[in-house]
Amino acid sequence: MEDLTIVPMLRVGMPFWTLCVLFVFVALRVALCVVSAIAVKKRFLLGAVTTGKV
Repeated sequence: MEDLTIVPMLRVGMPFWTLCVLFVFVALRVALCVVSAIAVKKRFLLGAVTTGKV
């Protein structure tokens, strides 16, 4: 019967861990998008400099 007391504690803590995982996922996704945007911008600027077109 003592094992049953662990289940409610896990259920209370689950939303917290779910939010943590979602926050980390969103933060990584945003960071990836920012890095990708910077890389595209650099590639565009590098291409404009080498071709002479702005």
